[in-house]
Amino acid sequence: MKLRNSILIISALAIGPIIFSKCSKLLKKQNEIESQSISEMNIRQLIEELKKDISKHTKVGKVLTEQEILALESKLGKNIPSSYRTFLKEFGNGAYWLYNNSMNDITQLYHLNTMGRLTMDSLEYEDGTKYPMNSLLCLMSDDSNGGAWVWLTTEKSPNGEWPLAYYSFGKLYYKVENFTEWVRLLVICKHEVIRELDKNHKLGLG
Repeated sequence: MKLRNSILIISALAIGPIIFSKCSKLLKKQNEIESQSISEMNIRQLIEELKKDISKHTKVGKVLTEQEILALESKLGKNIPSSYRTFLKEFGNGAYWLYNNSMNDITQLYHLNTMGRLTMDSLEYEDGTKYPMNSLLCLMSDDSNGGAWVWLTTEKSPNGEWPLAYYSFGKLYYKVENFTEWVRLLVICKHEVIRELDKNHKLGLG
């Protein structure tokens, strides 16, 4: 009996790591499949994913009508990207937190230097490209890291979608193709998008 029990224990010890390894590989594969499927989603599908986690968001603004958006665009003097327009109409007008990311409501979209705190005429992206200060439109107020995501409104795109970049201490980093891509990253990481991109701690966010 003792010999049999010993054999069973040895077998379990030998098989255990194999089972654990297979489970880990399956879990990793599942995560890869989920990330791949999210990468193929459009803005409406991503909004549905955000809605599934509605309890994790704080103070989401009310949805807006097309007429309200047109009036605010007129006041802003710019036509906002189609993806953001869909977000406003189908999810909400900004939020205090979306997985710890703040987002201005459309009435608070402002140029980066509205408060007059920055003295330079332009900001440099990490590749050396310069963007006029008055062209940088803030998606959010300062976040917990003292930075903010801004739209690069001077960049042309065939469908009117502006890229975004992260402003931090006088420079721009981590350009994201458009608002849909920013929301996709948000849905995948479920925390601050900048921390998902700054995994090498280039910005020293802590």
